[in-house]
Amino acid sequence: MTIILTFDVRRLQNIYDDSRNVDNEMRLNNFRVRYKTLNQTRRDFERIMDQINQLSSEINPNFVPNFDALESFDELYCHIQVVAENVLVADKGEKTRTSIDACVPTRSIPRLPKLELPCFSGDMKDCQFFSNVFKV
Repeated sequence: MTIILTFDVRRLQNIYDDSRNVDNEMRLNNFRVRYKTLNQTRRDFERIMDQINQLSSEINPNFVPNFDALESFDELYCHIQVVAENVLVADKGEKTRTSIDACVPTRSIPRLPKLELPCFSGDMKDCQFFSNVFKV
């Protein structure tokens, strides 16, 4: 059980290490691959921690569970989740841009000329003219 727990912690640490340097293309690819195992790693870790706490309480009725390891695990897990959300959003943006760029013709889109709008000076002599400009 301890070996599996150590493996889960090491796997989480590797994902976390990769998440801290996603600007590096190799680390980013490693992060994407390892991220796919993150939820399973968390479930395994929690299951093993529950088993350890249960066995420890059976051996020692005065046993008080310590949740420090779980809190540390969750802290890394949450950091990884935030990085993953940012990476996945960036990935979707690139895919969307690529597909949109492929559909848009390379010629420029025609633009309408800028309209100059008259300003009302506040003089009552200009009021009728100003009002007529905006009537359809």
